[in-house]
Amino acid sequence: LFFQQAEKELKDPDTYAALNALFVAGLHHFYLGQWVRGAINLFIFVAGMVFLFAGHVAVGIGLLIAISLVELKALFAAQIVVQDYNNAVMERIYRAVIKD
Repeated sequence: LFFQQAEKELKDPDTYAALNALFVAGLHHFYLGQWVRGAINLFIFVAGMVFLFAGHVAVGIGLLIAISLVELKALFAAQIVVQDYNNAVMERIYRAVIKD
């Protein structure tokens, strides 16, 4: 039962890293179910693009650089971030299986 449930819920670190590298708009946070952080990243990214194309180039570039620098850390720590997530998932499943 534990392994069946874990197989459904565990996440792949390579998918997380690919989502982060291809599109720095917070998709990797949505992948791990971190909806608030993903929404904040997406908002900052979209705001940067709007400012960029609305003629406020410096503000737009500043926002895009800022979000890229913050997410660069997540890209390099993808294995650790996803392993921590997977460990928490397995612990939750294990505790639920033991209760039953």
